[in-house]
Amino acid sequence: MLSVVKMLPKVAVVSGVAMAASMLIGAAMPVAPDPRPPAADQVEALAKLVDVEPSSDLDGPVLAAGEVDGADAGVPVIATAWPDQKTLDSQRPGDEVELVTIAATLTDSDGSFKLVADPGAVAELTGGNERTVNFDVTAANAGDDVAVVSTSAVLSPEIVADKSIDDALAGDVTIEADEPLTVDDVASARVRSGSATASGHVEFSTTDVKSTDGPAKVAMSAATVTAGYKCGTVLLERLDKRPTIIGSTYSTSSAVTSQFIYESGAESSFGVGASKSGAFGSWEASGTNKITNGDIDEFDQHKGQHGIIYKKFQNYGKYRNVLCDGDTGQFVSYSVRPIGSPYGSYEAGSPVPATSSKNCVQYKSKHTFSTGKAQNWTTGVTLEPLIGFNASAQSGYTTKAEIVMSRAAGTYFTVCGTGNVPQQSNSGRLVAK
Repeated sequence: MLSVVKMLPKVAVVSGVAMAASMLIGAAMPVAPDPRPPAADQVEALAKLVDVEPSSDLDGPVLAAGEVDGADAGVPVIATAWPDQKTLDSQRPGDEVELVTIAATLTDSDGSFKLVADPGAVAELTGGNERTVNFDVTAANAGDDVAVVSTSAVLSPEIVADKSIDDALAGDVTIEADEPLTVDDVASARVRSGSATASGHVEFSTTDVKSTDGPAKVAMSAATVTAGYKCGTVLLERLDKRPTIIGSTYSTSSAVTSQFIYESGAESSFGVGASKSGAFGSWEASGTNKITNGDIDEFDQHKGQHGIIYKKFQNYGKYRNVLCDGDTGQFVSYSVRPIGSPYGSYEAGSPVPATSSKNCVQYKSKHTFSTGKAQNWTTGVTLEPLIGFNASAQSGYTTKAEIVMSRAAGTYFTVCGTGNVPQQSNSGRLVAK
């Protein structure tokens, strides 16, 4: 995540990501902030520090809503979008990544927030088209928590300007922040020099970040920080061909036939990991990204008693994110996230899970399950041998990702969910009986 500073007369306009950095870094040697100004003044301060319109000044649908744990009013929350999955998969270690800030807001007094995307930034990101966008939601934080959650939404300039949309475009977001920082702190903090913190992740320098054009793009800066890293986001390592669960079928009936179908265009949500150090075993779950399947997979039919999980391979990338500020230094964090489309396919045996009778529904002859969500496999992406962390995996049932169950014409069978009745968002694994 990169640093951009556009210098205007007497005003420094900083990218949303770099703005958060200046407080993350400045917190190590803070200047005591003035008493918190009124909300209108806080919004004005935010507008001077980011390169998108503050959400409170926009009237489009909510991009993402949620809460920063432990926050009071005035904590900056920034949404920063990543390139599409094909672009990320084309990169090699050492390549720089271009991010785009698409929304910025401040928390309310209870720590809640609502982000509204800037249509101009979304137009720049998507080229005016409609597509699924994976983005990070970051809260300004001075403590040990990474304070970043990844999520996804289908965006276009038209969608983010459509006032008739009532629901948030992305799911609820809860950000863990042990020392949340207000926009007042960000605007007033001034640290000219220093040394690494006890954790060793913050390094200080007086090197200035060069001015970079581009209103919403978090573009690469050529500047480096003394004794530190180059400002920006860079792909450190490809973690390719990771075994990934995309679905499952189960049956305790000798008469039922099951088939899992995963077509081109089907979407799955795969986990994102975050770390302050990037070291083995230091990773923690930090939301999900949506990835679109590129293959057409009609797995084999299975008749009778069985437990099968269906797998593909998914590439991941390990990234170093360096937030820079010319006055204060740099803040370093790391992330791992899915890149490209799932590929290949194979099956593995799995024990049939127990279900409750209250989660069962009877069907006649044949039924296609194409709504709701499949099991959320909390360790569905195998990364543990490489970084000491496994990411989550979950597919949503649609006409492109479905389970077909059947038995002889005119006869009945029962299907039970491990979490709820079938075809719900929390149905879990489906078991035919």
